[in-house]
Amino acid sequence: MAPATRQLPPLVPGLLAGALSAPAGAQLPLTIEALLVSEHRLTATLGSSRGSHREPALRPGPQGPTLAWHELTVEQSSLGLRYGLTPRLELNARYERSSLRRELDGQFTATGTGERLVLGANWLAARGVAGSLLLDARVAALGRPLGSGDGWQRATRGSLGATWYRPLDPVVLSLAARYQREAPVAGAAGRRRPGALFSADAAVNFAVNDRVTLIGGFGLSRREPDRIARRAIGGTRLRSSVDLGLAVGPWAGGTLFLRGRLPLGAAESGGALSLELLQTF
Repeated sequence: MAPATRQLPPLVPGLLAGALSAPAGAQLPLTIEALLVSEHRLTATLGSSRGSHREPALRPGPQGPTLAWHELTVEQSSLGLRYGLTPRLELNARYERSSLRRELDGQFTATGTGERLVLGANWLAARGVAGSLLLDARVAALGRPLGSGDGWQRATRGSLGATWYRPLDPVVLSLAARYQREAPVAGAAGRRRPGALFSADAAVNFAVNDRVTLIGGFGLSRREPDRIARRAIGGTRLRSSVDLGLAVGPWAGGTLFLRGRLPLGAAESGGALSLELLQTF
């Protein structure tokens, strides 16, 4: 489903049972049911995640550049609301708070915090025997980006996404793609324009029963280089990962979702873990 920079939407039991072209009596995975809130239903979510990324880098030295390890650790907490306006349209809002820690060869180098208010909408654009297509749009209407010296800003981030899914009882196959841009931020070296991010995810969602769903998938992302004064900083970054997850409905109206992401590649290490609790009203 969604990449590490973009978490899977909260889990909402029973919301697409009438919208999908599944066989009669089919049990939909909780992750697919979470893509769109039912009409006139309100859901609240509380989430927490922690992720780290470690990769080699060149550090200047008196004898020339030397190999070093650069590590980033990001922690995020969020609180959100989602409302089903029509059978095909959902409006949502989410407050996020993030903290960042940077290290070089195990030595602390920098830290920072950020906040943003994200507004969005999900729209079920098509459904049929070949599958269903969901489109979504997100904008950080107000935010204080990580590492920015500008304080609070408007429209700090925006993204467009599409998710295709097809039920094959009790399994649902899904493909998701996303394009994301961020507003320029002020830093010590000047005004930095973050590069565009493209991501794609393929997943298999297996409904063990109406209260347990297992998820496995593979993700790819491509990040364009950041720019300062129109000059590229670094190069294009390509990353791949394996995603594993578990969704459980421990009580009526509540769903707990646990997801992990492991990077692939000999030169990278780290990973991410997220926990999300949803309550439907």
